[in-house]
Amino acid sequence: MVGATHVPRDAAAGDRAGFPALAIAHSRKVQKGEDFDLVEVCALWTPGRRGKGANDASVEFAMFGLFDGHGGKACAEHCADSFLSALTEALDAPGALEEHEDADDAFEQRLPEALKRAFATVDEAFLARDVHSGATATICVIRGRCVTTAAVGDSLATLDLGPGIPVMRLSAEHRLDTSQSERKRIEEAGGEVRPTEYEDGPNGERVGVGPLRVWPGGLAVSRSIGDRDGKRGGVISEPEVSMVVVPERFHGARVVLASDGLWDAATPKQASACVAKMHVQNAATALNKLAQSQKDNRDDITVLVIDMVRDENSKSGP
Repeated sequence: MVGATHVPRDAAAGDRAGFPALAIAHSRKVQKGEDFDLVEVCALWTPGRRGKGANDASVEFAMFGLFDGHGGKACAEHCADSFLSALTEALDAPGALEEHEDADDAFEQRLPEALKRAFATVDEAFLARDVHSGATATICVIRGRCVTTAAVGDSLATLDLGPGIPVMRLSAEHRLDTSQSERKRIEEAGGEVRPTEYEDGPNGERVGVGPLRVWPGGLAVSRSIGDRDGKRGGVISEPEVSMVVVPERFHGARVVLASDGLWDAATPKQASACVAKMHVQNAATALNKLAQSQKDNRDDITVLVIDMVRDENSKSGP
């Protein structure tokens, strides 16, 4: 399944200027029906304001999310339905703006903590439903040249600025196999980190089979939404947040959000090279095919590509 959208946007001052349009495409291979995404190109935050005659200006931003479910689709679907409203409510939480306070500045200052609060809200609401399901969650908020990312799990987001510039990981990976710090955090929280089973090695030693997992719960990631059993083992929903401002000298940038199927098949550098200079829709399709090239890939695969471009006639990568 492939779709593409091109959305012109008004440029604002400072870091919000420079990329007046977004070109967006997604490609999906459905196996279990547990992947969901969120694409909101004209989201609005209208803050309250103290003082008579105050200007209630709205802040426009784009919000993208990818949710890779496990144990059923319930949690991923809940995330797709809930995150935008959770974020706007979290942006309101510090209270109304002062009469002289700039809404755009307030948005940028509040956004990192608001994202953390939104993850907690979405997680708590799902756990209250007492449904045994979970999901990774990767959120990107784009406003002008500023890209803010918050994520739990192993659905990575990357930023490509073009030839000669290393592809940047916008989100951390919370797989226990690759993150020593997360293994330590889980163990300090009282959880156990081990594979599902063991077998005899060549010298009679016990060798783990498969990825490291959190027990109780059996998750291969240390952070997620939902996963009631995993929470007892130290799994948390608090995201790691990054904020990157694309320098003005670059003519464009490409953001890729993808479920773990892509990153199991290619590194961010390899994925970028595979689709360099491709039209945004072709890039999404090619990355999905790259993910499917991995042997025994029986999972859902979702790829979301966002090109930050300067005009409506430029839809290729940076």
